[in-house]
Amino acid sequence: KLAEARTASGTESMAARELVIKSDFKGALGKIKPLRETNMAEDLRPRIERRILELERCARFKESLINAIKNKGSQPSRFKLDIDAQSFAGLEGTIEDADDRSIQIRLSAGGLVNHLWTQFDPVQFHKFVTDQWKYSKEQRRDITDQNDLAAVCMEFGLYERALEANKAAQDLMSDPVAQF
Repeated sequence: KLAEARTASGTESMAARELVIKSDFKGALGKIKPLRETNMAEDLRPRIERRILELERCARFKESLINAIKNKGSQPSRFKLDIDAQSFAGLEGTIEDADDRSIQIRLSAGGLVNHLWTQFDPVQFHKFVTDQWKYSKEQRRDITDQNDLAAVCMEFGLYERALEANKAAQDLMSDPVAQF
């Protein structure tokens, strides 16, 4: 039974990893969460629970990112709408909208194009986040976002970036005006 549980856990973990690399955190969570119910190996339970919690944080971060892109109302997110051509294969324009599958870009030359989240590799995703949204200390004042960004970096294997995000979160803990 233990060998079967390890095999099932390994298979689903690899499938989840493939989805994480494509920035599909909800899909990855969907692969791992059922293991909570089907896993019979007690020694795997803590690992599965930690992974579920991390993937929930990743999914929440992507939702926050999409909401920041959409938030153009009276309290804007200060998300930079002008895109960095290096992050978007030479495209020039502004970010118009986003959903779970893609980012909609209005091209400077005219027209709209959808840039799929899957087109980002982990380093590009992190660069996009830090260049467009979390570009200043003021933009990094939300401790939940910082902790969730650390989880994303850990899932991506960007361990130094995860440490940076955790350090920013720790700094916020001693800041009396931080958003908790």
